Amino acid sequence: MKAPPEPPVSPPSEASPRELRGDLAWWVFVLAEFGAISMFLVAYSLCLRAEPLLFGASAQLLHPALAYVNTLVLLTSGFLVARAILLTRAGAAPRAGVRSLWGAALLGLCFLGLKGYEFQSLAALGIGLEASTFFSLYWLVGGFHWLHVVLG
Repeated sequence: MKAPPEPPVSPPSEASPRELRGDLAWWVFVLAEFGAISMFLVAYSLCLRAEPLLFGASAQLLHPALAYVNTLVLLTSGFLVARAILLTRAGAAPRAGVRSLWGAALLGLCFLGLKGYEFQSLAALGIGLEASTFFSLYWLVGGFHWLHVVLG
């Protein structure tokens, strides 16, 4: 016996030019996160300008290969989430969107594992939040990003 066809996904409702789509709490969260990231970037830029030698020497203690892999992991997971949204809006089979979301979740776990390894490696060297201005910012930004991935 054949299962009934899936109902088509309706397109998102049209919002007036003055109306935001989605829940207000979601937009508050997004704007708060954007503000926090902006403050971190400004602080990093100002501190880098004030202490370029410290920042250069401190950056040598990081793992560039892990940073490269984590960048690829996060870009790919973001792509998979966007793909899931597009597939859903296009009325594709629900499984296609779900597979993309599972892929993004798996890559999120990879990020958490790699960043956790990096944090553990720095801590084993005695490099913590208080080690220097560079590492204070590094731990705060990395921890903030780690928490963002945990919370979804």
